[in-house]
Amino acid sequence: MDPAFVLNHIRSLVLVIDEFGTIREAYAKPEYSAGYTSEQFVGRNAVEFVVPEQQIKITEIFVDAGAGIPVIAQPPNFHVTITRIDGEVEVFDVMASGFEHEDEKGWVITMTSRNDQPTPHEVLQTIVDGRPLEEVAAAVAARATWSFAGLEVAGYVVLHPKSEYPHVVSTNPGRPLSAAVRVLVEARNDRIWRDAPHGDPIEIAVATLPEIVRAAAELEGMVAVQIGRIAINNETEAVVLWFVNDREQSGLRGNGLSIRRNLVQLLTVAVERNHAAQQLRTAAELDALTGLANRAVFDRTLNAVDSEQATLLFVDLDHFKDINDTYGHHVGDQVLIEVADRLRSVCRPIDLIARIGGDEFAVLLTNTDRGTALGVSKRLLSAIGDPLPASFGPERISASVGLAHQFGALDPQELLESADQAMLSGKRAGRDRVVVAA
Repeated sequence: MDPAFVLNHIRSLVLVIDEFGTIREAYAKPEYSAGYTSEQFVGRNAVEFVVPEQQIKITEIFVDAGAGIPVIAQPPNFHVTITRIDGEVEVFDVMASGFEHEDEKGWVITMTSRNDQPTPHEVLQTIVDGRPLEEVAAAVAARATWSFAGLEVAGYVVLHPKSEYPHVVSTNPGRPLSAAVRVLVEARNDRIWRDAPHGDPIEIAVATLPEIVRAAAELEGMVAVQIGRIAINNETEAVVLWFVNDREQSGLRGNGLSIRRNLVQLLTVAVERNHAAQQLRTAAELDALTGLANRAVFDRTLNAVDSEQATLLFVDLDHFKDINDTYGHHVGDQVLIEVADRLRSVCRPIDLIARIGGDEFAVLLTNTDRGTALGVSKRLLSAIGDPLPASFGPERISASVGLAHQFGALDPQELLESADQAMLSGKRAGRDRVVVAA
């Protein structure tokens, strides 16, 4: 295939510049090159297209400031503002590769307009707009993925990698590398980013990666991965991965490093905001003392229960006021926390356990038959009655439990009232017992 044909299909501007800054060749399409055609670049000095306030700075990248001699080298990536053909300005990300060929010296320069790729400002806008963390991550992944002139960077964002439901965001989920990263994350394998510092990106060679990712990366021609880790309280909350096929051209230096730092910082803001919002939601739903669900969550869940059968256990501690009066409220609080832990030890993770009053608890069991529910309530009563820690003061405490069970058409209010009345019957019958509603 004709190289010119390939270059004409790259969504970038490619210039060949001699050692004096004159543009000798250009491969441009107006939509990707500030409105200019290839012919309008050739023969002119490259600095002419740069806004006046940046011209000296750009010249110093390619010419030794002291000796005035061209430096044919690989300068770090940078960005430049170009005056468009219509008089407006446009910002480009620039990569330059120096060459010496026969009697010619100069640079091959690739320029990609920020108008043609997601920018950090667009990522910032998703944060300003209060978009969900997943949308911010998608914007970061898009910004972290790009390719031109033989250089490719494949960006990935991993959210909550150690949680029950980790989330992997990529711009091309169908590629082998995407599948490999997803498998690694779902296996809770954090070897890639485990030792990465918080915030500042680092780079490691593909050869050192876990086998499944290494094989996929090598298949796609990637030689290294750059890692930005975001942690809260030393727990990894998000990771940005840049797989690169050229360490020299896409290394962690200059403009490339600045862009990566900016993306990590922006994602950090979104992660911290999401974490704070989650803490507020948790605080609004949990009892501050015991960590159980609070009354509001209990009422909401009970009214929305969707099950063929449900059992409600209404638990009221016996003579709890005497503990507060005799030992003080701080001991009473310790007893409530201990009872909450014992309820958790008996119930299943899917059961709702709530503190609905001072010394009142409720347990909602769904899709559980009456006999099984009765067994749970007896184990619960026994667990509450086990001796308390010696440091508490009181040796033990008991509870009265009311059990109400419904099958078929459920009436939440009737279920609650039945369990409450059964508990009160237990109190009148002598406490420390389970009473089943009629």
